[in-house]
Amino acid sequence: LQGYLGRARGLVCDAAQIIIVHGSQQAIDLCARVLLDPDDAFAFEDPGYLMARRCFEATGARLLPVPVDDLGLDTTQLPEDRSVRLVYTTPSHQFPLGAMLPIGRRQALLRWAARRQAWIIEDDYDGEFQYGTAAQRVPALCSLPGSERVLYVGTFSKTLHPGLRLGFVVVPPALVEAFAMARAITDRHAPGDTQAVLARFIAEGHLLRHLRRMRELYLHRQQWLIDT
Repeated sequence: LQGYLGRARGLVCDAAQIIIVHGSQQAIDLCARVLLDPDDAFAFEDPGYLMARRCFEATGARLLPVPVDDLGLDTTQLPEDRSVRLVYTTPSHQFPLGAMLPIGRRQALLRWAARRQAWIIEDDYDGEFQYGTAAQRVPALCSLPGSERVLYVGTFSKTLHPGLRLGFVVVPPALVEAFAMARAITDRHAPGDTQAVLARFIAEGHLLRHLRRMRELYLHRQQWLIDT
């Protein structure tokens, strides 16, 4: 998975930073449990992914909605509230409106997090399905310079099958121990046999070949939908 993330999303990390979970929903829940206290606040895309918002709200933290426009999260509207601890965003494919956050806003978001000492939860739920040439595809927010405060959430539900119930969160080195302990308390670990099969599937190059085929197929379907 470490090697795959480097090739597919430009993300450089140690294997120890990758926490395997039961889909992205559990990853988001872990982020909420570890990073938020009841007297904290969190910034959230408006509109945004409801099930993620509910995870953060369940901690008792206060919601600070940030508007979304045709370019995604409006970084000029990010809160300067002293209690804000994190922001949740879907920069590769804003949920539910579909915008891709441009590089200027990505950099502004990173600067905001550094200034506020806040964390960024990057939910890259289908970032593999960007169309056009490799040069036209936008890398993960977590791969950019200055992304030390980004937690990267990924899943195999969109690329392979939701029934796998496998996802992951890549956390900064300072958070590895806390997330590993929280993961163990939750349900110890994901099924080992499923992980072993998926690891072999990735290592033998099948996942990247599958993604190339699916990009071509989905691009064709997208164009057909536009044309008709």
